[in-house]
Amino acid sequence: MILTLTKTTGNRYIDTITEKCLLGGGSEALLARLTKILDLIVRFRNTQDMLYNSIEEEQARLDSIAAENAKRAADGNWGRGGSDDSDTAERVREIAANASTQLRSISKEYEKLFFVFLESLSKSPSSDLRFLSFRLDFNEHYARRVAEENATMRQAALEDRARLELRRMRKQQDEVDARDDIASLPIKGGNTVVDRLR
Repeated sequence: MILTLTKTTGNRYIDTITEKCLLGGGSEALLARLTKILDLIVRFRNTQDMLYNSIEEEQARLDSIAAENAKRAADGNWGRGGSDDSDTAERVREIAANASTQLRSISKEYEKLFFVFLESLSKSPSSDLRFLSFRLDFNEHYARRVAEENATMRQAALEDRARLELRRMRKQQDEVDARDDIASLPIKGGNTVVDRLR
């Protein structure tokens, strides 16, 4: 009896741990989303590191050029040495632009995946996962962003529908105008189509 109770309690404990670690049945989609989010975080950090390292290398290169020029000046050789720092600004702009593009791309992808992840958590049958969703968005920052984005999308959809309706109405008016133009054209005998129909 005690052995059976211990096995049952142990199995329940293992099931609970498995569920909370997103390793149990039904959690595969959540685990996959979480893995993608963590991969994006690592990519973001690596891109930041690359930017920082590139700027450090450029600064070291500039320091080396300045030291070389100072040494040449101390030796009585005026002017620049063999190294050239004229393309530094362009090089720094290029580094910053590449990193900025990558960081924006990663950031957009992260937001999209994180919103989906939060929504999945909030709809989970597990109260622990629903509570995790609450804890991740305790001040409703993400919920407000989603609401704002949805409002913007609804507004854009309404504007699209209004444009389509306006086009449809203009097309109908053009068809009516074309019929009126045809009806007012003169035919043999100087009468118009409308006069003939009377």
